[in-house]
Amino acid sequence: MLALAPTGAGRAWFATLAGLIRRRARIHHIYYGLAAFDLAAVVSGLFLTHHLNWVLANTVKTNLVWSALHDKVAELRRGAGQVNTPSNDVFESMRRANSSASMRR
Repeated sequence: MLALAPTGAGRAWFATLAGLIRRRARIHHIYYGLAAFDLAAVVSGLFLTHHLNWVLANTVKTNLVWSALHDKVAELRRGAGQVNTPSNDVFESMRRANSSASMRR
Protein backbone atom coordinates (compact mmCIF):
# COMPACT_ATOMS: atom_id res chain seq x y z
CA MET A 1 0.00 0.00 0.00
CA LEU A 2 1.21 3.52 -0.85
CA ALA A 3 1.57 5.91 2.06
CA LEU A 4 0.46 9.50 1.54
CA ALA A 5 2.57 10.96 4.35
CA PRO A 6 6.34 10.49 4.00
CA THR A 7 8.17 8.58 6.70
CA GLY A 8 11.79 8.48 7.85
CA ALA A 9 14.31 10.04 5.45
CA GLY A 10 11.50 10.94 3.06
CA ARG A 11 9.95 13.10 5.76
CA ALA A 12 13.20 15.13 6.15
CA TRP A 13 13.44 15.58 2.39
CA PHE A 14 9.80 16.66 2.24
CA ALA A 15 10.35 19.18 5.06
CA THR A 16 13.39 20.60 3.24
CA LEU A 17 11.42 20.89 0.01
CA ALA A 18 8.53 22.58 1.82
CA GLY A 19 10.99 25.08 3.39
CA LEU A 20 12.45 25.87 -0.01
CA ILE A 21 8.98 26.43 -1.43
CA ARG A 22 8.12 28.78 1.45
CA ARG A 23 11.40 30.69 0.98
CA ARG A 24 10.84 30.90 -2.75
CA ALA A 25 7.37 32.26 -2.12
CA ARG A 26 8.86 34.95 0.13
CA ILE A 27 11.46 35.76 -2.53
CA HIS A 28 8.68 36.32 -5.06
CA HIS A 29 6.95 38.67 -2.65
CA ILE A 30 10.19 40.61 -2.26
CA TYR A 31 10.59 40.69 -6.04
CA TYR A 32 7.03 41.99 -6.51
CA GLY A 33 7.60 44.61 -3.82
CA LEU A 34 10.80 45.79 -5.52
CA ALA A 35 9.08 45.81 -8.92
CA ALA A 36 6.24 47.92 -7.48
CA PHE A 37 8.80 50.32 -5.97
CA ASP A 38 10.57 50.53 -9.34
CA LEU A 39 7.30 51.34 -11.12
CA ALA A 40 6.48 53.97 -8.50
CA ALA A 41 9.91 55.54 -8.99
CA VAL A 42 9.48 55.65 -12.78
CA VAL A 43 5.97 57.10 -12.57
CA SER A 44 7.01 59.74 -10.03
CA GLY A 45 10.01 60.63 -12.23
CA LEU A 46 7.74 61.08 -15.24
CA PHE A 47 5.34 63.19 -13.19
CA LEU A 48 8.15 65.43 -11.93
CA THR A 49 9.58 65.79 -15.45
CA HIS A 50 6.16 66.75 -16.81
CA HIS A 51 5.63 69.25 -13.98
CA LEU A 52 9.06 70.84 -14.44
CA ASN A 53 8.49 71.16 -18.20
CA TRP A 54 5.15 72.88 -17.47
CA VAL A 55 6.85 75.29 -15.06
CA LEU A 56 9.57 76.01 -17.63
CA ALA A 57 7.01 76.68 -20.39
CA ASN A 58 5.09 79.10 -18.16
CA THR A 59 8.33 80.84 -17.18
CA VAL A 60 9.26 81.30 -20.84
CA LYS A 61 5.80 82.71 -21.63
CA THR A 62 6.03 85.15 -18.73
CA ASN A 63 9.54 86.16 -19.77
CA LEU A 64 8.31 86.90 -23.31
CA VAL A 65 5.53 89.12 -21.94
CA TRP A 66 7.98 91.04 -19.75
CA SER A 67 10.42 91.36 -22.66
CA ALA A 68 7.71 92.86 -24.89
CA LEU A 69 6.78 95.31 -22.12
CA HIS A 70 10.43 96.25 -21.66
CA ASP A 71 10.75 96.90 -25.42
CA LYS A 72 7.69 99.21 -25.33
CA VAL A 73 9.09 101.15 -22.38
CA ALA A 74 12.46 101.50 -24.13
CA GLU A 75 10.68 102.82 -27.25
CA LEU A 76 8.75 105.35 -25.16
CA ARG A 77 11.99 106.41 -23.46
CA ARG A 78 13.67 107.01 -26.85
CA GLY A 79 10.68 109.02 -28.06
CA ALA A 80 10.63 111.12 -24.89
CA GLY A 81 14.34 111.80 -25.32
CA GLN A 82 13.82 113.01 -28.89
CA VAL A 83 10.96 115.27 -27.86
CA ASN A 84 12.92 116.65 -24.91
CA THR A 85 16.17 117.30 -26.82
CA PRO A 86 15.37 120.90 -27.97
CA SER A 87 14.39 122.02 -24.47
CA ASN A 88 17.54 120.47 -23.03
CA ASP A 89 19.59 122.33 -25.63
CA VAL A 90 18.09 125.63 -24.41
CA PHE A 91 19.32 124.99 -20.88
CA GLU A 92 22.76 123.91 -22.08
CA SER A 93 23.38 126.80 -24.51
CA MET A 94 21.45 129.50 -22.60
CA ARG A 95 20.43 131.02 -25.97
CA ARG A 96 16.69 131.05 -26.26
CA ALA A 97 16.50 132.62 -29.71
CA ASN A 98 18.73 130.02 -31.40
CA SER A 99 16.89 127.16 -29.77
CA SER A 100 13.42 128.38 -30.69
CA ALA A 101 14.53 128.57 -34.31
CA SER A 102 15.81 125.00 -34.17
CA MET A 103 12.53 123.85 -32.60
CA ARG A 104 10.58 125.29 -35.54
CA ARG A 105 12.54 123.20 -38.01
